Amino acid sequence: MYQTIKTIHTPYEPNLYQYVEQELNNINKQGQ
Repeated sequence: MYQTIKTIHTPYEPNLYQYVEQELNNINKQGQ
């Protein structure tokens, strides 16, 4: 799922990409 997000990330919305990446990291930490 993480790599899918990276694939569809758009270069003209870097802030949104960083936000999604940070949220995924938080979810991964909570899951462990």
